[in-house]
Amino acid sequence: MKRISILLVGLCIFIACKKDDPSLKLIWQDDFETYSALTFPGSWTADGNGTNLSKNYTDNLISYNGEQSLKLYGVLGGCWAAIAYHPLTVTPPFEIEIAVRNGDESLSSCNPFRGWVGVNQGTSWTNPVQRYFILFDSYGKVIGGGGKELRLYDNNTWYLARVRYEIISVSEIKLSYWIDNVYLGSESLSSLTEENQLINLGNTGSGRFSLV
Repeated sequence: MKRISILLVGLCIFIACKKDDPSLKLIWQDDFETYSALTFPGSWTADGNGTNLSKNYTDNLISYNGEQSLKLYGVLGGCWAAIAYHPLTVTPPFEIEIAVRNGDESLSSCNPFRGWVGVNQGTSWTNPVQRYFILFDSYGKVIGGGGKELRLYDNNTWYLARVRYEIISVSEIKLSYWIDNVYLGSESLSSLTEENQLINLGNTGSGRFSLV
């Protein structure tokens, strides 16, 4: 089992047979500590309102651990979400772990959610092929990729989310969920035709993220 730890403060990918295997091998890490504050991290691709660098940047004032995180901020009341992509060097099955801190702005219009993490075929919102793993909606609920309500959340609070992504067959995938290391269940979903082409990690929303 491969493990990707994300924390939009840092991102790590591990390979191991299971999560708590002591032989976990770190194969990718990005903790946002090496980027200059108030700049967009150079190894990530900004999209949508993410290209507005006055709103989206490496933040050195709020962090999960270390000193920095990635701040994403969409257009409130509009349809221009802030998005950041990073290419993945692993294929399923893997686990992804990300720390998310959502803001408390009033949300509306066609993107009324706070944070979203998943995988995409491309690095542009004009390529709509994607699979979301976990979403923080505008009603204080954490939602799984198949619509499963996982738990409630508070604004301006860090949460450590972990998702295991498995391709079970050509017609089925499975997502399993943990928040703050508490297992919250799983969902079995129909595979997409492009399931094996989802090679970019995508983060969307208004809030701070850290890859752990």
